[in-house]
Amino acid sequence: MFSKILDKLTARTVAIALGLTATVLIVVLVVVAVDDSNTNMKLKECEEKLEVLQSFIESLSKATTSMTPTVTTASTSISS
Repeated sequence: MFSKILDKLTARTVAIALGLTATVLIVVLVVVAVDDSNTNMKLKECEEKLEVLQSFIESLSKATTSMTPTVTTASTSISS
């Protein structure tokens, strides 16, 4: 059983297998790096939008006067 495997396991097949493995790993590394870069760019854009929204909300809260809440009560008893 092992003799058949050892017959097929030559330096050429090992080199081809290692070359293909290295190529796949390099491609995966590049894809992950590009995706991480895009994610960081999107995160920075979202942070800028949140800062603009926060400053807008703060300007609205400074512009409004004090508000007093109005409480309305309703009867909960059931009449027969």
